[in-house]
Amino acid sequence: MNAEHAAPIHEHPARSLALTALCVFSRAGALYLQENTQMSNRTHGKTTSSTYRSWHDMRQRCENPTDKQYPDYGGRGIRGSPRWSTFINFLADMGERPTGRSIDRIDNDGNYEPGNCRWATRTEQNRNTRRNVTVTYKGHTLCIAGWAELLGINYQTLLSRVKRGWSAEKIMTQPVRGSQ
Repeated sequence: MNAEHAAPIHEHPARSLALTALCVFSRAGALYLQENTQMSNRTHGKTTSSTYRSWHDMRQRCENPTDKQYPDYGGRGIRGSPRWSTFINFLADMGERPTGRSIDRIDNDGNYEPGNCRWATRTEQNRNTRRNVTVTYKGHTLCIAGWAELLGINYQTLLSRVKRGWSAEKIMTQPVRGSQ
């Protein structure tokens, strides 16, 4: 190679890198190619983590019509944040998945996006579903199970009051028969 052709290669770093790789390949043979391929396929190294699995499953139920959960998510308009189309951004926003928790949307009708997601316990998840009956009292909204726990009143007692059409005030303040 003469000096005339050497200058343009150094002006283009990508071409220079490709030529360097080619030179290394020609010296090291197939071993270099195998190592280089392994390194280029490595991204974040977390594809087996529970955090990655949560991200992947979230995307499947929102974007893949063949996913068995799609009708309850993507099928009713629930989407993932465009920012979360990459795992790295999801990880940066949500952090690692804590043991015993899974991803939960705070607003059950909202999208999977920063500000509407948290790592929740199974109990928190169960209290945040579409099928739960909620009552708002003095500015606080909880499901019946949450109010029952907070007030120390039987769940079935509160549920029957709701089904009877009682006001939130009466549901929460009516003494339980036989408890006085």
